[in-house]
This record gives sequence, structure tokens and C-alpha cells, in this order.
Amino acid sequence: MLRQRRRNPRSRQLKINKKAKKPVAKREHYSSQYAITKFIEEKQKNLPANFKKVLYTQLKKFVAAGDDHRIMIYYPSAAGGGMKDLFRKVGNRSSEFHPEVRRVRREGSYIYEEFMPTGGIDVKVYTVGPEYAHAEARKSPVVDGVVMRNPDGKEVRYPVLLTPNEKQMAREVCIGFRQGVCAFDLLRCEGRSYVLSLLIC
Repeated sequence: MLRQRRRNPRSRQLKINKKAKKPVAKREHYSSQYAITKFIEEKQKNLPANFKKVLYTQLKKFVAAGDDHRIMIYYPSAAGGGMKDLFRKVGNRSSEFHPEVRRVRREGSYIYEEFMPTGGIDVKVYTVGPEYAHAEARKSPVVDGVVMRNPDGKEVRYPVLLTPNEKQMAREVCIGFRQGVCAFDLLRCEGRSYVLSLLIC
């Protein structure tokens, strides 16, 4: 199976404050423009004089592109074919299956990835410093696209235990991105764990 998503993911989205005297970013669950600028300046030397202006323009493009969250999973003919369209929750739906779709979309720029079976479970990890991590699991939208909710209308999630290796992964994420508080998705596939969709708080 093939997993396809937009090239510019929404894992680092910015809301630009146009009223400020200097270009800044309003922080809402994501990394600020200031933090991104400082990180690049520390890692790169001989940056052009207009570096900050170019970065500001590029970040605005990322914000516009980040609104497209659709991920499409294409099933091989041996599995019956068809395509499953994953999207941000709309009511109690998070995906739709289209059995008639047989061709991969080609308009636009995408990242193609091999589909990773997880047994229908997504794991969300939340960290507070490198020494603490809390994990919750939910039903994956790949299963049937129906969002399970409790009587209060909130999505059903339940706590799960992280393995020693997963705890070390959470620690390295905090240290590597220099973030005390952050969250990320964790995929468990065939005995291994993978980090994706990092959200900077």
C-alpha cells in the first residue's frame, strides 16, 4: 500500500502577527518564528543579509500550504484496490473509502511513503521535559473513519505504557529539538516504533 501526503506538513504551523512592528509569529501550539530563526542562525554560518525576510516569506507559504491535511492511502489490486481519504475530523468522521479510485493523484507536490500497518491504533505522546512522557492511544482513522466519542463528546483515548526504547525516543525528541513541552505521534509497526508529526508547544 502507498501513503501520500502534501509536501508541507502542518507539524510546524505559524500564525503571523501582521500588526507587530517587526515580523513575529504568534505561538499557538507550534514553534515561533523567533525560535526557528535562532536555531538556523546557530547551525548555519554566512547567512545572506536578507535571511530573515526570506524566512518570513517562506513561513507564510508554509502556513498557507499547511491547511491541506488530506492523506490518501492507495490499496494494491491484490487487496481489492481503492483509496482511503484521511482528513481532519468532521463531526464523527475522519476518513472515507473510495473503492472506485484506481490511480494515484499527480497534480501538486506530495511525499510518498510506504503504508505502515499499526493494528488500527494510533499513539499520542506528550512530554514535559526529557524525563517525563505520557502516552494515550486512540482508534486509527484508517480503520473505518468513525471517531469514537464519550458521552461528553470527546474522542475516546486510553493511557498506554511506553517501552524503555520509546521513553528514550521521547527524551531524544525533547533534547534534539530543545523543547521542554511537546507532543508527537508514535506508530508501532511490526515490533518497532516510529516518531512522526512532532508538535512544538
